[in-house]
Amino acid sequence: MAFVDKGRYTGRVTRAKLTESQKGTPGFEILIECEEGAMTHTIWITAKNIDRAVKDFAVFDVSEEMLDSETFLRDVLPEKIIGKLVTFGTKEETYQDKTSIKCAWINKGRDASESLEASVAGIFRAAKKAENADFEDGDIPF
Repeated sequence: MAFVDKGRYTGRVTRAKLTESQKGTPGFEILIECEEGAMTHTIWITAKNIDRAVKDFAVFDVSEEMLDSETFLRDVLPEKIIGKLVTFGTKEETYQDKTSIKCAWINKGRDASESLEASVAGIFRAAKKAENADFEDGDIPF
């Protein structure tokens, strides 16, 4: 099977490494393998793209605070990500008259052994935790 435009797939990360574009933009490249083949996804890391990068790293339970450590980036991050199950979507992209299927987004994958109930409950727990993290003492009305 081959990847298709606007497809949705689940696979495991088999490679993860820091990378750099030809123009010098830093990124973190992951290789996801699934039944349809292998798909590369790069998390580009720029000041303009920081929110998207933080969101993508959160898929792997990697916080923004963890990412400000050179030691973590070099020694821990790749091993933390390799083997993780992810869901990803694809899109058709044309560059220099060449059309190909690229990874459009990534999200946490749900292992077949994980119940649907556990998955849904986890989403609500994470949302509640994020919501409560934004409060400061002055925000509480009592």
